[in-house]
Amino acid sequence: MHEALFQNSDGSVVKKYVRTIAHGDLSGNEMACDITQKDFYAACLNIKDCDLCTASPHCGWCELRKTCLPSRMKESACPNECINGWKFGT
Repeated sequence: MHEALFQNSDGSVVKKYVRTIAHGDLSGNEMACDITQKDFYAACLNIKDCDLCTASPHCGWCELRKTCLPSRMKESACPNECINGWKFGT
């Protein structure tokens, strides 16, 4: 389990503990998706600007967390790392 940020309908942000699973693995032996183990994690994390982050083909910007993370285009490399506000290639 890990901490994740969620945005309420009123715009407030809350922290919740969630269990993430590997994308597409519902066998009952799911492994947590660890964003720190994904390719380009360190390179993306070092980018502190949304425009620079989204210009990288390997990164995307999580608006809610104001953080650059490794991506799979339409979502974070670990989808539960950025629930709201994902930006890629803008």
